[in-house]
Amino acid sequence: MSFVEHDGATIWYDIQGEGEPLAVIGGDCMASDQFHFVLPALIQRFRLVRWDFRGLGNSDRNPQVHRYVIDEKVEDMKAVLDAAGIERTHIWAIATGTYTGVTFAARYPERVGAIIHYGQCQPTEGGFKIFGILDRIHKEFDWPTACEHMVHLYAPKPEFMDWTIAVYVKNTNADWLKSYWDELNADITEELRQTTAPMLVLIGAQGPLGAGTSYGSGWETTKACRPDAELEVVEGGTGTYYMVDQADEAVQKVTAFLERHPLGAGAAGADLQGN
Repeated sequence: MSFVEHDGATIWYDIQGEGEPLAVIGGDCMASDQFHFVLPALIQRFRLVRWDFRGLGNSDRNPQVHRYVIDEKVEDMKAVLDAAGIERTHIWAIATGTYTGVTFAARYPERVGAIIHYGQCQPTEGGFKIFGILDRIHKEFDWPTACEHMVHLYAPKPEFMDWTIAVYVKNTNADWLKSYWDELNADITEELRQTTAPMLVLIGAQGPLGAGTSYGSGWETTKACRPDAELEVVEGGTGTYYMVDQADEAVQKVTAFLERHPLGAGAAGADLQGN
């Protein structure tokens, strides 16, 4: 586990495993914990880079500078990769992490091999409704109560419910809503058009964040912006939590895609240096 100082914040990151680099970006509330259940398998195949947004998780919870915007997260990610000596990496982004992953891939195409993301790329009516509910709950009660209601709204499978609530409470505070509001209002379709990396939309089928919902409908937008993008649905998985409740299948789909789109021999020397 390591830290990098960047633009008024201390950003936590962790690198494990051998192989081609794979930088994972969790949703704001789950942060790097979203990849907890796929971690053992991933580090057998990849040099896995986990990191947390400033103000969340293991990163500086009270940074001197915090703009709560996607651009800030993109530049923090660049700082992490620079500190780790990684010139080029694959990206797996999930939930609101999609905004950071896609924007990074558009801004720094030379640093991205292939990208896997959730498909969330435009404002959605459901997202605004959830924001309103959470904002009201945390103001009238407290943040842990808001977290509990948020997890129930997103509906991971019952056996993972208590674990997910605990992760939300551990990683966040009410200031997170500022970042969520920025992402809810974001439209990254132009960034999608600018990306050149091989792209896979990976999404769970079930629940209010599943493939058939307004969140999951981002696949259609992605396809319009990137006709060559691929789609994989984890049929038994819950929306953005498929790497929690269907960890083995998620890793299989990710590994198969990245094996078809290797970084290439030209970048291997630089990519495998650093911590």
